[in-house]
Amino acid sequence: MDPRTRKLRKVSALLDSGAECSFIDQKLADELNLPETSKTTLRVRTFGAPNDLECKTRKVSLDVWDSEGEPCQLHLLTHNILTSSLRTPPILEEDATFIRQNQLQVHVVSKRKAKPQILLGSDQLWHLIHADKPHVRLPSGLYLLPTRLGHLLTGQLQVQSLGTSRARKAINSVSMADPELLQAEQSAWERYWKMQDEGQEEFIQPEKNVQELIDQQVHDEFLRTVQKREDGYYVRLPWKEIPVALPDNRAIATSTTKRFKSNFD
Repeated sequence: MDPRTRKLRKVSALLDSGAECSFIDQKLADELNLPETSKTTLRVRTFGAPNDLECKTRKVSLDVWDSEGEPCQLHLLTHNILTSSLRTPPILEEDATFIRQNQLQVHVVSKRKAKPQILLGSDQLWHLIHADKPHVRLPSGLYLLPTRLGHLLTGQLQVQSLGTSRARKAINSVSMADPELLQAEQSAWERYWKMQDEGQEEFIQPEKNVQELIDQQVHDEFLRTVQKREDGYYVRLPWKEIPVALPDNRAIATSTTKRFKSNFD
């Protein structure tokens, strides 16, 4: 919903199970003047990129309505670039006939070009799937999955040829573009990066500092265990703590003794 006009507006959304967070295009967020709830810095690595990219982002809230007219609220992170323009796949005639004959309430748009302005990641995606409703297998091998956005068309297209089937292409499409949120826990993502950064600062030390710490421990152990007697000084080895217990050679000595004894007998 546009906060200024209070009118509904259709926006294309992309469901991306590989993304850990949900995003909205920065220009769309500014255009709708969405209320800001917080600011944060994200460390993002896009597919195939060798390095991470740090970027400052705003967390905004957006009121949306699902396919059944139920209102809900999305909490999204702003970003300049979400994805390039996409084109929905064609629907086979056999699948369209099957949908009409079974009177399925499905509206799938074929061969439409769209540029997603909202990307729903795994933090909010799975709340959209209707786990209590059955999926439908189409004659082509694709599946219709019921979601709060409408029916998701997904799967691997099969082509029958001479009694055998082979995979031709994989298709993922959704019947409409209005997403839904059940109060995502974005703070968990922020805490994850904070813990990772703090862990690096706490445990990664220069090698010189580590060696100085070991030397000090050895020196303290020497002073604690050294003894002065009439015939001289007595010290206990090792001064340095051994982290792994070393095995003794008792078993080897016993075996050798038995072998010598049997030779003499």
